[in-house]
Amino acid sequence: MSNSAFVANGTGSKRPTSADGSSYCAFSNMNRRDVIELYPGDACYCAPPCTYYIGVQAWADPVSYSIVASELASPFFTLIDGLPMAGLLPQGETDQFVFTVQFPPDDPSLPPTRRVIEIIMQTYLGDADLFVTLDGRVPSPTSWDYRAIGGTGVDAIAIRASDPAFLASPCGPAVSSNGSCTISIAAYAFESSIYAIVATSGRYLQLVDGQPQTDSVDMRQYNYYRFFVGTPGQLTTFQVQPASGDPDLYCGSDANANTTVPTTARGTYLWRSITTGNEMLQVYPTDPGACAPPCSYYCAVYGYRTNASYVITAATGSAAPTRLIIGQPQADVVADQTYKRYIADFNASALTITVSECRGEPHQLAAGRQVVLMPV
Repeated sequence: MSNSAFVANGTGSKRPTSADGSSYCAFSNMNRRDVIELYPGDACYCAPPCTYYIGVQAWADPVSYSIVASELASPFFTLIDGLPMAGLLPQGETDQFVFTVQFPPDDPSLPPTRRVIEIIMQTYLGDADLFVTLDGRVPSPTSWDYRAIGGTGVDAIAIRASDPAFLASPCGPAVSSNGSCTISIAAYAFESSIYAIVATSGRYLQLVDGQPQTDSVDMRQYNYYRFFVGTPGQLTTFQVQPASGDPDLYCGSDANANTTVPTTARGTYLWRSITTGNEMLQVYPTDPGACAPPCSYYCAVYGYRTNASYVITAATGSAAPTRLIIGQPQADVVADQTYKRYIADFNASALTITVSECRGEPHQLAAGRQVVLMPV
C-alpha cells in the first residue's frame, strides 16, 4: 500500500488521520486506487449543505497522487424488467441501481411465491462484482444480502420469492398483499470494468451457457429455466445432477408453443429424463423439436416423491461429428452421461474400433461391445 484516504464529515475532527480512529468515519486503503463513496443513509453521510474533510496518508515512501471530489444529482439508476443497461466503472467505484418487482405477476397462473427475480451482469473487460440488498440499505462489498463475486465473465444472482430470506425481508409482505417490492443492486469494480446488467422477474431463471446453477425444488413442485441459443447448428445439452432427492427433467422449445411451460403431462414437453440418478438431454439441430436460433429452450425440474437439491447446467457445442483418420488415435474428453460422436471412412471389410480408457469409464457404442455402425 502506498497511501490511504480518510474522511470526516465535520461533526467531529476536521483532521482525519489513521492515528486516531475517532477522527474519521470512512476510509479506503486499496493498493492502487482509493475510492470512498457516501450515500444517503450511510453513517458518514451529512445532509447538504455540509462540508467533508479528507486526509491522505503515505504509508512508506513519499508518493505523488491526484485527488478529486464529485457528486451525482441522482446516484441511483432504475432498471426496467428485461432491459439491459451498460456501464463503465473505474476501479473501486460503484454503480447503484434499484429494481421494482410488482406482485402478482402478469401471468395469473404463476403463484407469487414461484416468482424468480434474477440479476445478470456480463463483464466484458476487467472484473466487476454484484451485490444486492432487500431492505433499502445501499449494497456494497461490506453490506449485502446476496452477492456474486466471480472472476471475469458472468455474475448472476437468482432470488426466489419463496426464499426464507426474501419472505423475512421488507419485501416479504408484498408477496401476500399483491404489493410491490424494490430491491437495491450494486455493480462494484474490483478492477476497472466495462459491463452490462439486466434484471428480470417472472417464471423462468435464465441459464448461462456452461455455467452450473445450484437450486432446490419442493416435492411435486417445478422450477423453471430458460436457455437462449443464438448460434445455428449447435448441440444443446441439459444436465441435472442431484445432490439429494430425485429431481426429474422436462424440456420444450420455441419450436412448439405448447412446451414453453413443461410439466409431467404428455404434450407439454418435447424431451424428458426421469432416471433415479443424473438426468441428461441432448438436442441436436436436426431434432424435430429443436428450435431455429435465435430462440429459447424451456426446462422444468420436478421434485419427484421428495424435496430435491441439484445442480443444473445447459451448454452448447458443435453438433458435427469428429472425423477420424484411419490408424491415428484421437484424444478426447466426454462429460458424465453425455456422448461424443465420430465419423470415419472405411474401405476394408474387417473393422476394428478401440476405446482406451485414460480416466473414468468410457464405453464404445459400436458392434460387439455396444457399438452401432451407421453407414452414410
